[in-house]
Amino acid sequence: MSDSSSVIIAAGMMTFMFMTSSTASARAPLEPSRRAVPRARGHAPLVVAREVDDPDLLSSAIADNIRGEFVQLEASAFRARWTVVCLDSVVLQYSHAMVAVARHLEVSLHRWLFIVALDVSEGARWDGRPMRRGEIVAYPPGTSTNAVDPRGTRCALITTDRYSSIGAAASQLAATAPSGPYVVFTPGRIESPLADRLRRLRKVVEMRMPGLPRCDPSTIARAAAGIAEDLIETLRDRRIAPQPARSVALHNEIVRRTEHFFMSHVGETVSIAQLSAAAGVSERSFRNAFYDIYMTSPKRYLKVWQLHHVRRALRAGASRGMTVTDAATFHGFFELGRFAGEYKALFGEPPSKTLHRARAPLCATMACVAREAS
Repeated sequence: MSDSSSVIIAAGMMTFMFMTSSTASARAPLEPSRRAVPRARGHAPLVVAREVDDPDLLSSAIADNIRGEFVQLEASAFRARWTVVCLDSVVLQYSHAMVAVARHLEVSLHRWLFIVALDVSEGARWDGRPMRRGEIVAYPPGTSTNAVDPRGTRCALITTDRYSSIGAAASQLAATAPSGPYVVFTPGRIESPLADRLRRLRKVVEMRMPGLPRCDPSTIARAAAGIAEDLIETLRDRRIAPQPARSVALHNEIVRRTEHFFMSHVGETVSIAQLSAAAGVSERSFRNAFYDIYMTSPKRYLKVWQLHHVRRALRAGASRGMTVTDAATFHGFFELGRFAGEYKALFGEPPSKTLHRARAPLCATMACVAREAS
């Protein structure tokens, strides 16, 4: 049985579909996207929607060369929806996670990324900054973002070429400020016309998920009309305010160094003192960075992150005879009973079941080959 569903909602003269399987999430989470996004210029909008039950499959759903990783933060059955809408000048992507996740995205060198907070709770935190409903944040080409999205968070991602009219408008404002990200709209009494239009479009393209909807492409085109113009007007009318350097540049860099050091010492017992030294800061600054970015202690976040890596190892190693013990001990879990309990609490299944499900397609193939040979 597949770990996700994928449907084409509407297409003009061009079509494509993300192919998924039970082993799709075994790939590296930050592998550059190979999904070419067709530019349906002059044709009806192209919409692809996926419902997934795994954070790695959510990473694989991202389009337009955004690299991403999602880390599940709460013990609950994972459910999320990712919808891609290809328009003439921009690519829209709607994210809706039904569990709390930590989100890391890396922007292509040739694209601008704008993220609009459609529905967020008080716990939402993007790059160390509490987010409000309707806020719009711009990320220049080649930058990255770390965020915590509480359960139920909905956001819209808009990507466009750096040399497009939107990219030119963003670059013109960004030239007067330090490197991004930039908050380009903070709602007051009146919400951004862009956010309002994005919500209306989302209802059109997602109203019949998860079945195969009968969405009229012209209806989508009408709902999407004006999105690019609204974004340009927002950029022209608002003075970009750079995020505080403390929470964006320094704390993101501390987290990045820590994750790199942690993964280069897989299977070793690493103390907080060692990690803070590798990050080049005091233990207090080290803890503050993780609380600022991920709203939790470095010990807890790295434990959860480590469990995700074990899960990927189980899936990737199923064809090579890997055992649960192999994967757990390789990633530094030596108390196997405790490890199994933490794994099941987070993912809703014991590690042995993850391995069994990953082996099932291989066993079926081998059985088929054996029957043909007999």
